[in-house]
Amino acid sequence: MQALGAFSKFDAFYRCAHVASFFRRAEQYILRNQRDDGSWYGSWGVCFTYAIWFGCCGLSAVPRKTLGKKGATQRFAPQTVKGALAMRRAIIFLLDKQRADGGWGESYLSCQDKVYSQIEPPDAPSHIVMTSWAMLAMMQANIAWDTTCLAGVEPYAELASDAENLARRVPQALAAGARFLMHMQERNGDWPQQSISGVFNRNCMISYSQYRNIFPIWALGEFKKALKVQS
Repeated sequence: MQALGAFSKFDAFYRCAHVASFFRRAEQYILRNQRDDGSWYGSWGVCFTYAIWFGCCGLSAVPRKTLGKKGATQRFAPQTVKGALAMRRAIIFLLDKQRADGGWGESYLSCQDKVYSQIEPPDAPSHIVMTSWAMLAMMQANIAWDTTCLAGVEPYAELASDAENLARRVPQALAAGARFLMHMQERNGDWPQQSISGVFNRNCMISYSQYRNIFPIWALGEFKKALKVQS
């Protein structure tokens, strides 16, 4: 979805009927697999945090469609609203899981139990990789919470509902996550190796040692770009 979304920005007419059919079926698959609490169950990474990032990446890659004549008030198409609301539910799920130190920390137990589990003990530092994934998901899903995305468009009532509250909560959560990542960085520029962040087939755990550096750099970079856009 991300690949075709990027390609479509360069050539929106190439096999456009096939591309539109792909997006429609892929979006339906993601929406169908979303849980009632707004999360997705993930593989390869731990677990709900990882899947929410990819779910938001996929849904945000679908071209946003508006209704209305050119020059008149535009309205988001129902399918665009449906995808945005799914991402909003996922973002609310993440906000509810943020820890006191500003980060996120999901245990590998989520994978085997299929229930979100916080890392233990409760006062342990959050996980730098999960924090990065959560931040990347929220920034990717900006249509779900950033009221500037609604500028010039008359949103459906369900999309406008609670938008101002989330437009306040999400930037605060992102800033707290960024502070946590910067606090956890070591003097030599490295980040510490923490608990397991990868998984295969529910119970085969993988360390993915370079994740501890790749994803904090990625998340902080995207956060800096988002700050530039806002300013």
